Amino acid sequence: MSFVTPEIIDRARKHYDEGRAYHNWGHVEALYLLFHEYRSLVNDPDVFEVILVLHDVIYDSRRNDNEERSAQLAVEWLADVAEPRQLDAIHKGIVATARHLVPEGVSQALASDIALFCDMDLAILGSDEATFRRYDEAIREEYSWVPEDQWREGRGAVLRKFLAREAIFATAPMRDRFEASARRNLEAALVALSG
Repeated sequence: MSFVTPEIIDRARKHYDEGRAYHNWGHVEALYLLFHEYRSLVNDPDVFEVILVLHDVIYDSRRNDNEERSAQLAVEWLADVAEPRQLDAIHKGIVATARHLVPEGVSQALASDIALFCDMDLAILGSDEATFRRYDEAIREEYSWVPEDQWREGRGAVLRKFLAREAIFATAPMRDRFEASARRNLEAALVALSG
């Protein structure tokens, strides 16, 4: 049984459509395309779909607790229909998108699903050059309140952190498809930031 009902989508869209440049419903739709493509790798499609739809339902670039707040809202919205185990998985999956790392102490099945979702969420990093540039500009727009020098420093630190990972993508299918182009895009973005 899918928890993502038309009512949940309608409620979520009201949040996503609040003038966001990147973390909007278009981002969710792009993730849905990947979900359909890699669905056979997902252990719990119902939980996975909730994580996909609600992971950025709360997004304020001035705050650093968006994932936790999104997770809490997801649990609140589904408290009457999902089992405690599913609510816990949804909470953990959404919170994991803060750092795009799988939390410790979760089942192998949930760890696999969270890793795949985090990779899908990062797939934009490995997109073609023009798409990546539009994404990068949209992120800057969402942080337009940050002065340029602080933006260059902060954004550069984020990009370098991804590049410092042994692999940006945790799952083999996503790594094979996106790793090389993601590294090219991030390196080019770093050069642009320092220019």
